[in-house]
Amino acid sequence: MRKASIIINTLSNSKTLTRCLRFLHQQDYPRYEVIVGCGDRKTEARVYLEALKIVSGDVVMFINDDCYAINRSWISEHMSFYPEWDVVLGYPATTIKRAAFRNFSSKREVFDIVPLRNMDTNHDTDFAMRLERTRLKVKLAPEIRIYHDDWESPSRYISSGFNSGILLRVNRGAVRLADVKYLVRNPVILVSALLGFLTPINHTRRLRVKK
Repeated sequence: MRKASIIINTLSNSKTLTRCLRFLHQQDYPRYEVIVGCGDRKTEARVYLEALKIVSGDVVMFINDDCYAINRSWISEHMSFYPEWDVVLGYPATTIKRAAFRNFSSKREVFDIVPLRNMDTNHDTDFAMRLERTRLKVKLAPEIRIYHDDWESPSRYISSGFNSGILLRVNRGAVRLADVKYLVRNPVILVSALLGFLTPINHTRRLRVKK
């Protein structure tokens, strides 16, 4: 069984970090480690670089301290795509360019191919743009959810559902039970996903989904 290394950057907010760790402790995947670093937006990249030096897992995962994996299978869902895929992007990423170091996972060796740069700002955008130019296999998996208090709003549900519908259309034939469970959890998400699924195909080409 592959080992997962989960990296968390925290702003020293003990309340949100404790909640994040509590939900990780309840995960059903048995083989993982958690590495916590402390830094603000300007030092976040440096925190990740130091953490990457000591990870021991085959797959590296990232989550913010103010996010929480309420689904007990969050780690398992990411790990289910390996070794076939090199990178897995969960919600809220809908394109490779929108990849960020939250609900993100990759094989450890990906950072040898696309090194993370020590930048004060926009390190995740820089990494995503360089990732897109590689031949690595990137899986867009919006059904893999983490939660953030600011995300749980009607407008977010509409946006999330619509984007999920588009991705299901592009990935037709590769729908999993987890996709269906996510879409039916909320009527707003379901209706928005239906509208996204019915969007004319020429409007979905910009997603550049890699299969």
